[in-house]
Amino acid sequence: MGETTGGTPGAPVRLGLALGGGGARGLAHIGVVRAILRAGIPIHVLTGTSMGAIVAVAFALGDPERSGVLQKLEEGALRTPLAVAPGERETLMSRLRRLVAAERILTSNVLGWGSPLLGDVMPLLNQLTRGLRLEDAPIRVGVVATDLETGERVVLTEGNAALAAMASAALPMVFPPVRIGKRLLVDGGFVELVPVQAARELGADVVVAVDVSVEKAAASVKSGLEALIRAAAICSRHHTDAILEQADLILRPRFSVPIDTLDFDKSRQAIEAGLRAGREALPAVIDLVRRRAALTRRSRT
Repeated sequence: MGETTGGTPGAPVRLGLALGGGGARGLAHIGVVRAILRAGIPIHVLTGTSMGAIVAVAFALGDPERSGVLQKLEEGALRTPLAVAPGERETLMSRLRRLVAAERILTSNVLGWGSPLLGDVMPLLNQLTRGLRLEDAPIRVGVVATDLETGERVVLTEGNAALAAMASAALPMVFPPVRIGKRLLVDGGFVELVPVQAARELGADVVVAVDVSVEKAAASVKSGLEALIRAAAICSRHHTDAILEQADLILRPRFSVPIDTLDFDKSRQAIEAGLRAGREALPAVIDLVRRRAALTRRSRT
């Protein structure tokens, strides 16, 4: 696609993807990005919030397929100790194990910042980002986080990529906050669940937003942690709708099975849903880029 736009003659139309938060559902972003890149459509800007930040950083810094980390994610590397592993039979011992894990999580969060519910994710992020910084990416990449002390929206575009992704995904009661400089950062979903505005700020001419948040009532809420996550999602829904109005195209992957925020054992289904959504959107994405290029050409004449 050789379409051009912008203030510089011959400059390409800058396509941006805004990848939203949504826990395990956010793994659908892997499929969306794969579909667009495999179709030969260049992506010039990637922004992400929470799980969207992890995927955005991974693809912006190169080919994450080669690292093997994406395969680990597909195989459930982020599975929580509260979940039943695929093929595991529900037994009295498995119930007791999850009960003990839940008690430890609650106690650690009440008495301190807590320990990561999903295990130690930083080694996984370090492997995914290969120790690189956000500014090392060949395309513009930014991740959104929330300053817990000031309430400000923060768009990270520089610094350690793994730490930035961790900050954007640091959901309270799941992960401890991340200190970067003078800021104490937590999940960016509280301020910009789908980072459309961030993509515009980084120079995207056309913004495709990928929204994997829950729109309807959850099928079931089984614990206080899930209740907290669900309540946060409800609070951000109205704000997110206003943000999405700024996007040129909104993709909402359709999942073949219900996937809750912590259902990382359903990674494959989430990625497949994103791949389907990305493929279905290809004609619309190409049309948007071409129309933007044509509009720019007319404005010059």
